[in-house]
Amino acid sequence: MLLVDDHEVVRQGLKALLETKPDITFAGEASNGHDAVSLVESLHPDVMVLDLAMPGMSGLEVLDELRRRGLRQHVLVLSMYGDAAYVHESMRRGAGGYVLKEAPASELVAGVRAVAAGERYLGASGAEATDVADDNSAGQDPYETLTAREKDVLVLLARPHDEGDRRAAGDRLAHRGDPPRAPHTQARPAGAWRPRALRHAL
Repeated sequence: MLLVDDHEVVRQGLKALLETKPDITFAGEASNGHDAVSLVESLHPDVMVLDLAMPGMSGLEVLDELRRRGLRQHVLVLSMYGDAAYVHESMRRGAGGYVLKEAPASELVAGVRAVAAGERYLGASGAEATDVADDNSAGQDPYETLTAREKDVLVLLARPHDEGDRRAAGDRLAHRGDPPRAPHTQARPAGAWRPRALRHAL
């Protein structure tokens, strides 16, 4: 197994947990997307556990790069993002499973085993988010009814930037002169339009 996360304390904690499982062994670890892709090429691990929010190359970009290079890697995304947008995009870009970092350890272990076996796996929270998004997707696409400014805001929210980046982006949008339409935006179910916005953002 290859473990990819930019926080060393997270990697060490996951290793301590998974090393207790006799059927799971570590091939290596990486703190960024570029190293992760290189290690996949050299080590050919059975499964890669991948964080999404990393500096430089994000987890979603890692998935794209693996596909571009023709590397058929089994990937389990382990992320703090429970929004259906990230679940949908991760699976669309080639991940075999998705588990939240706040999920029970049993979900992570089950996910690693399932994805390594070539099966699709969604932790309980990921499956719930996907079901909500699917329910909200029927009928007209709500994304198409957004104003240009609302789409700008949505794209900015979809990017996994830090709080300072989001505040700066919000300040830029606030000076465009387009009056806010919060009631218009809030009426839309989030699960329906965030996956579409995330594709536009990335």
